[in-house]
Amino acid sequence: MNTALRVPDQSRVIYPQFDPDQEPTPEQSLDEGDKQAAEAFIDYARSDFMEQELFDYLLQQADSTVVRSWIKQWSEKVQRGEL
Repeated sequence: MNTALRVPDQSRVIYPQFDPDQEPTPEQSLDEGDKQAAEAFIDYARSDFMEQELFDYLLQQADSTVVRSWIKQWSEKVQRGEL
C-alpha cells in the first residue's frame, strides 16, 4: 500500500521564543540594558496612570534600603533649599 505524505515547503517555528527573527519584548530589552527601553519605562513610571501605583509602592517599601536612601537624599535637598 502506498501513502502520499504532504511535506511543507518551509519549516515552521514550533517554539516561537527561540525564533531568531523575533523582535525582543520591551521587558527583554530593558533586562539587556537597552537605553531607549529604560527611558520608555521611566516615562511610563512618571505617567499619571502610574502615580498611585508608585505612591503605594513607596509606602509599602519605605523601610527598604533603596527607598530609605531616596528619602534621605530628598530630605537633605529640602533642608538645603534645593527643592
